[in-house]
Amino acid sequence: MLRASLVEGDEPCTASGEYIGAVSSYSEDDAAALAPNHPPLEPRLRYQDRGLIGRGGQGEVRRVYDSHIGRVLAMKILSFAKLGQPRAHARFWNEARITANLQHPAIVPVHDMGKLEDGRPFFTMAEVQGRTFTAHIRDLHDLTEPLEQRRALRRIVQSLARACEGLAYAHSRGVMHRDIKPHNLMVGRFGEVQVMDWG
Repeated sequence: MLRASLVEGDEPCTASGEYIGAVSSYSEDDAAALAPNHPPLEPRLRYQDRGLIGRGGQGEVRRVYDSHIGRVLAMKILSFAKLGQPRAHARFWNEARITANLQHPAIVPVHDMGKLEDGRPFFTMAEVQGRTFTAHIRDLHDLTEPLEQRRALRRIVQSLARACEGLAYAHSRGVMHRDIKPHNLMVGRFGEVQVMDWG
């Protein structure tokens, strides 16, 4: 199980016309300014670990059960290797705040942010159940019937258009995604498209 100190009431980041998602350098002061600075409201057990979803350069994403509300979420956690790196901390908090401030169907909503008892920062977000564009493109190459290929290609193009709508919205708010690739575009079970990993 994961024990977390939760943070509420943080001021959302605001778009200033600059690409706040593309900051290239951070200091210790930046990390301190971006980190939640409110005292924990409830330092009791809240999230139950349901297993690993995936790992990346910054850390890992785990499936957790929120016992306060009774729902399954995804929790992104900074890796132990990054704990002593102010730039990594600042980028992590920056991602959480930026994503929480973007309200669009193609962008996964952020629910909470805080620190685990071991000191690692985390934020929780809705879990997207689906498949990446990488998987859908692979399926397209495996098809042999021309009609099936055209249908699959049409679905991919339609999904890509929805992802572009989300990116255009983010750009209108002064936020630029720095790592667009098929693996960071997810198609959900109901055809919804989510742009992932805004770090």
